Amino acid sequence: MAETTVAQIDLLRHGETVSPGRFYGSTEAHLSDTGWQQMQRRVAQMPQQWNQIVTSPLYRCSSFAHALAENYDIPLVEEARFREIHFGIWEGRSATEIMQNDADALTLFWKNPFDHSPPESEPLADFSARVIDAWQDILSQCVTEHNQNKRRILLIVHGGVMRVLFCHIHNKPLTHLLEYVVPFAMLQSIELKRSSNIFCVNFGTCYTD
Repeated sequence: MAETTVAQIDLLRHGETVSPGRFYGSTEAHLSDTGWQQMQRRVAQMPQQWNQIVTSPLYRCSSFAHALAENYDIPLVEEARFREIHFGIWEGRSATEIMQNDADALTLFWKNPFDHSPPESEPLADFSARVIDAWQDILSQCVTEHNQNKRRILLIVHGGVMRVLFCHIHNKPLTHLLEYVVPFAMLQSIELKRSSNIFCVNFGTCYTD
């Protein structure tokens, strides 16, 4: 049987936030005017409309997701498992501020975030588990519902969520998490392909500024 594309899942990171460069994690932050424009420009590059939008419930993702869904009459789901990781006592602080009081911890985190999580933060293993659990549910939905028309799903999420998914798809350990560069409003297409009864996930086109 020839290989066919069952679904395309587009991963879109939110745009620039007000006061960028901080560890917002689970802290709410609004998009800046630039961030909103970045996301508008990115979706304008896509040649087709999506069948469904799935978004993190955090405002920097969900505000744009709801506007897009309303404008194009696309079904929308908020998925709490796609929230960004909670950075513990670093929440809302910039790297410069952390370096002043906790330079060693920040340096270790940059080198190996799996073994050196921020104090009182969500363990990276737990974060990864919930993100991948939500991802697998989406893949299962695509496999179950596939037909002659390819499904197209837009996921509006966070940089940390995308890095976890990149490690997962590339079959890399989480120690490689920060090797992936994920700028604001980056869009990475993922293709779910089927050959006979075997499904595989491949990387498609990547869009950045």
